[in-house]
Amino acid sequence: MSSEIPENVRTLLERHGLTSKENAWMHKQSGNWILKHKTLERLAVYEGVTFDDPIFMEMDGAGGNVAMVVKGRIGSRVEWSTGEASNMNSKGFYPYAMAEKRAKDRVILKLLGIHADVYSEEEAETFKDQKNLVNEEQLVEETKYKADTTAKKKELDQLVMDDSDSAYKKAMDIFTDAYIDKNEEVSNHALKLFPAIDIDAGFANEQQERI
Repeated sequence: MSSEIPENVRTLLERHGLTSKENAWMHKQSGNWILKHKTLERLAVYEGVTFDDPIFMEMDGAGGNVAMVVKGRIGSRVEWSTGEASNMNSKGFYPYAMAEKRAKDRVILKLLGIHADVYSEEEAETFKDQKNLVNEEQLVEETKYKADTTAKKKELDQLVMDDSDSAYKKAMDIFTDAYIDKNEEVSNHALKLFPAIDIDAGFANEQQERI
């Protein structure tokens, strides 16, 4: 993650008397550099970008779902992109305007050769949503891990009250799986309840070496 705006973007801005300080910013959640929408509109005018009429793929303004294809050009060079607005990726009340902004901004970025080096501010909400999604997925995994750990420890607590060979074998299996998965909380709990497992731990080591 660089703290400096990409050089090609800075050069483009400076060519038209624009500064990165006033026209760009870094999105903290994603680390991506963002150009303001009005800055992209100005660059489009300065660079001679023109647009064809949009082609709508979805027109549900009442439901907040709009999607369109926009084609733009600089001289003989042509680029196109889609713009979407829905309740899932936009919190605005003007889905048509948002879809148009996103489509045009993407086309401008492509035509100016800075697409993926920098993004439009209209994408910032999407980056935030993606970060939140990652956090939610991580939380789910952590919750699942804790629940599994608790369940395995309870199972070991029940097995220790059974003197049968099958109970010991089950405890050994739980220990081995925890050892391989590096779940020290479960493996240490198994060793505490079944000290004899420590003698047979070579089996777990063999399993670990095969992975």
